[in-house]
Amino acid sequence: NTLDVILDPPGNITLCTGDSARLAAPSGYPRYRWSTGDTTRAIVVRAAGRYAVEVSDGRGCSGISDTVLVRVMPVPLPVLVTSPGTAPCAGDSVTIRTSQQYGAYRWSTGSTEPSIVLRSNATVRVIVTDSNGCEGESADREILFLPRIRPRITASGPLEFCAGDSVMLGVPGSYSKYRWSSGDTTRSIVVKNPGVYSVEADSAASCGGRSDTVRVLVYPRPAVPVLYLQGAALVTGTAASYRWYR
Repeated sequence: NTLDVILDPPGNITLCTGDSARLAAPSGYPRYRWSTGDTTRAIVVRAAGRYAVEVSDGRGCSGISDTVLVRVMPVPLPVLVTSPGTAPCAGDSVTIRTSQQYGAYRWSTGSTEPSIVLRSNATVRVIVTDSNGCEGESADREILFLPRIRPRITASGPLEFCAGDSVMLGVPGSYSKYRWSSGDTTRSIVVKNPGVYSVEADSAASCGGRSDTVRVLVYPRPAVPVLYLQGAALVTGTAASYRWYR
């Protein structure tokens, strides 16, 4: 007679690399022989392949189970990428995602979205689940935001003067680029007109930044004085102060 042999579990099995499954034959038989050569009632499988077992009841009856197909799927290896790809600057944000899409995400920040946005220094990683149900973890990714420079404007003289005079505004230190609110791109500028001035500067070792503003006041000069005789005296127009020359 042929014995009915139903394995537990009875269907095909999909494993992730590193996982295992237990295949068991019905109990009560004195003899078991698996396709692997094992002679125990149950075996633990980790490799892909086809597995079956033959059992005997000691009275000359035997039976062979259906074949169970075991597939072993590779675990995903998520790679983190950032946007923008260059080092972010303080005050900016950076988006981190995986180079491939997966079915589920579990970030070290607690997010379960496909991507996360960072605005400060952090070290992050993600655990993903693919369509086979296999999980994989990325390497840690450290995100460092570069500091912004704060250029300082210095003046060669007073910021209040009379029309026709000027003041030089400059930036101490050496930077790679300069962009003044006047449109100039030099390290220093000569200012003759009133206004509010500022400068943006860039550095190869850090991120660009803007200075505080500087206000320049230019006062009009008084009209050329006119002298005229009033009796025996020389008279001129009204002014705040006078200095006569003979």
